[in-house]
Amino acid sequence: MTSSGLKILNLSNNIPNSNNNIEIPSYENIYNYMKNLIKKNLELNLYKNALFYAEKTLNFSINHDNSSFSESIYIFSKCLFLNKEFSRCVNFIQKYNMIYYNLNFLILLGQALYACEDYESLISYLEKENINFDSENFSIENNNNNIENNNKNNNNNNNNNNDNFLISIKYLLIGKAYEMQENKQPAIKNYLLSLEYDPDNIEAFNILISNNLLTIEKKNELLNSLKFNSNNNWLSDYFKSKIEDNIYMTVKSECNLNLNLNNSNCNLNSNSNNENDIENEKINIIDILYKNNDMDLMKMESEKFFITRDYINTFNKLKKINEDDFYNLEIIPMLCSSMIELNKIGELYSLSYKLANNCGDKYISWYAVGCYYYSIKKFEMSRKYFLKCNQLNKNFPEGWIALGNSYAGLDESDQALNAYRTCLRLFPGCHFSNLYIGMEFIRTNNFKTAFNIFQNALLLNKNDPLVFNEIGVVNFKQKKFEDAENNFLNGLKLCNFNDRSLTMMTILINYGHCLRKMRRFKEAIDVYMKVYWIDSRNVDILNAIGSVLSFVGKYNEALDFLHRANFIKSNDGFSIDMINKCINDITD
Repeated sequence: MTSSGLKILNLSNNIPNSNNNIEIPSYENIYNYMKNLIKKNLELNLYKNALFYAEKTLNFSINHDNSSFSESIYIFSKCLFLNKEFSRCVNFIQKYNMIYYNLNFLILLGQALYACEDYESLISYLEKENINFDSENFSIENNNNNIENNNKNNNNNNNNNNDNFLISIKYLLIGKAYEMQENKQPAIKNYLLSLEYDPDNIEAFNILISNNLLTIEKKNELLNSLKFNSNNNWLSDYFKSKIEDNIYMTVKSECNLNLNLNNSNCNLNSNSNNENDIENEKINIIDILYKNNDMDLMKMESEKFFITRDYINTFNKLKKINEDDFYNLEIIPMLCSSMIELNKIGELYSLSYKLANNCGDKYISWYAVGCYYYSIKKFEMSRKYFLKCNQLNKNFPEGWIALGNSYAGLDESDQALNAYRTCLRLFPGCHFSNLYIGMEFIRTNNFKTAFNIFQNALLLNKNDPLVFNEIGVVNFKQKKFEDAENNFLNGLKLCNFNDRSLTMMTILINYGHCLRKMRRFKEAIDVYMKVYWIDSRNVDILNAIGSVLSFVGKYNEALDFLHRANFIKSNDGFSIDMINKCINDITD
């Protein structure tokens, strides 16, 4: 070897003559082949491979027609986004000045800016008006010149539908950006515009409902304004179910399909003796989904139970979802709350431990940890973890309510009110904010303000028995015992008596106190005994029964209940005083 340098070989001289007849591929064939490679890799989530071929496709098409070049830019930008190179994606679209070339580019730019948390730029780009977009649409598919478009009207309709879909996504992104800036009214306006263009945009709807951004009137207005077609008419039932916290079906299923809807292993391809009859039968999609344990509908039903404080059914439904799909994090707030109410401290500890270990980067994990410490009354520790949860996601209403509750547990009323008011400002449709603010005003004996706030909570949700209980408490404190009785009874009507929840027992005890004040002692004892059979070691209820029995002269029975209370809590001053009073009355 005469030279130490690298030698570049000309392999063309070594190619056998027999291969000189190999057909040279056309530009279109190579371009489509590369697109096909990108598509295959994207389908298998091999984003780095797809990005490699996308870059080659881009450079290969630079000197070709504008259509394939602009398409290559879009494909490469999309691969950058999927590979989580968001800043690079933004710079690349800006470099080639493709922002307003096509709606697809604008949407992709908005998604990348949102991922970069550059909300100001996102709003600036996407809110620009009077933009004339090219009608060209991009897809990573092979071109087939043999496809004939025989129905131009259908193609035009499809293009219009696609444009509406993209415009809907544009408004969704703008709304999300405004919400991250805590600018709620423009956010709500853009979410509504998003649904106006495309009611299939379920994310916009779920944000409006789940984040409590609308009042009941606004929710109903939204539902009435949406226009559905025959293919998505079932969404109308779904939306109504979501708004009303109950499974809603406009048409009951009475079809005789050859399906066993109660069997999760039903054969969808089973044959029927009368196929024409089957084709003509009306079926309800929500009904089928519900009977086949659709998790989203199960969660929706759990919300209905939760709002009415039916914690046993809430827990049972959510536990089944959690066992089938542990990483379904949307159910965790309700599941933790039901565990606290049912005093399932061991299961709550196990859940929070698993979440902290497996999903330590998720805000919901630290919410669960905070709930565990709250359940064992370590309010200082719970506050620490709720603060961490809110730092990771400030648009989480349950986090703000829980933080306020932890402050209330420490008797820090001002801090608790700040947390509740923050929740009310961020989520104006959340009735829990008004409920807990009113509770804090009761603690400070500001009954008139508390009553007005509870009325606001009642306007937002008429199905929560705890709201009626708190209104009854205000009436009781103001010595309006008949009004208090009516509100306690309204709250009890919303309770499930098979559910031995703390809420139901609280309302029963308050109702008993109200009857006692009205000197209806026999009725008061009957109500107290309902609580006693649920929790026979409750000192407050034992004292209440004993005191009422002493009022009606049944001193021996009264002493029996009072001694039990004193045995459970030996330093209880009320039971000791009542025991001495009963003994004195007996001796006299």
